Amino acid sequence: IDIGGPAMIRAAAKNMGHVCVLTSPDQYSRFLEMWSSTGNVPFDLRKKLAASAFQRVSEYDRMIASYLAQGSMAVPKDEATSNATNNGSIALDVSNGACVVTSPRSLTLRYGENPHQEAVVHSSAQSMIRVLHGKPLSYNNYLDMDAGLRILQDFRSERPTVAILKHTVPCGLAEGETAVEAWQKAFETDPVSPFGGVICSTHTVTAPMAEEIDTIFSEIVIAPSFDPDALDLLKQKKNRRLIQFDPSASRTGPDVRSFFDGILEQSQDRRVLNPDELKMVTSRHPSASEMADLLFAWKAVRYVKSNAILFCKNRQILAIGGGQTSRIDSFDVAIRKAARIGVPLKDSVVASDAFFPFPDAIEAMQEAGAAAVIQPGGSVRDDLVTEAADKANIAMVLTGFRVFRH
Repeated sequence: IDIGGPAMIRAAAKNMGHVCVLTSPDQYSRFLEMWSSTGNVPFDLRKKLAASAFQRVSEYDRMIASYLAQGSMAVPKDEATSNATNNGSIALDVSNGACVVTSPRSLTLRYGENPHQEAVVHSSAQSMIRVLHGKPLSYNNYLDMDAGLRILQDFRSERPTVAILKHTVPCGLAEGETAVEAWQKAFETDPVSPFGGVICSTHTVTAPMAEEIDTIFSEIVIAPSFDPDALDLLKQKKNRRLIQFDPSASRTGPDVRSFFDGILEQSQDRRVLNPDELKMVTSRHPSASEMADLLFAWKAVRYVKSNAILFCKNRQILAIGGGQTSRIDSFDVAIRKAARIGVPLKDSVVASDAFFPFPDAIEAMQEAGAAAVIQPGGSVRDDLVTEAADKANIAMVLTGFRVFRH
């Protein structure tokens, strides 16, 4: 571990106004060319070389941190459930360097997605959530809770909204006059899947809502607050986690995922749909109520795995199809499930997270009885899809952007 070398490089880079710092043989020829021809190196080049120097020193520090952190996730079995308050660093070796993510708190979990996997959570979420009841959260709980909190932040409004998730994907989502009505509508979408799922409410969980929730087993209930009677009732099941979240808190930072021995990073999908920018492409335009449902469904469809299809009516998601290898398969899943449960799709609207490659999607909607659709557009067959929608008297609007979720 060198101290003097990095210090000299940093000092030279800091003084880019007067010093030219070279940290790679690849930079020599350009420097010599400039120096021999003019006897000077332009400031813009000195600035670029200084940036490269700081990057080089940064990579060196990360390599040291990565080396020292090796094996830090190996935890003895008798310590597997204990808290580990440390510098919260994760080290991932990548090609010629390493990536280190820091967090103020680290918690060792019992195991990961499966019992044979080790797991640690690095998070400062304590400022956003508070565990009111239940045993420690598992790795899968954190994944489900993350998906739920994303939805809750996107559906903040005056009217109560409830989402029910299973394996990070909504199996029910609805708006109501009261929290209990929102729960009832969300549960109607799929009365089977919510067992062992995550229930998310944008509004206070009241005693009547708690009584309904208590009729099924749920892993987690998330809400901004709980009425005392509701809390007393829900606490009677020791395996149910009750989570209070701060509705004013917002997510910061990028989305990060692993990629072999590296990471992928992207900005969060926060793009908001401006209704004034919608493109009406069919002869029949959506009615006011259809438009309200289309906007609600568009917000919801980004939380379903691609290829994602949602049927919606009266701000209630009626059927969901996603995670399929073709969009028409997602239609088949949603329509078949709605028929099996007995949920009518007549006069509903549809949201699709990406464009329709063929008119067969319109044919599926027509057979199901849907009246309108919102989708990004952008297919080479947009004209054929629009023609099919006009023929079926289905109103279609285009957003101009997609909301994939892989």
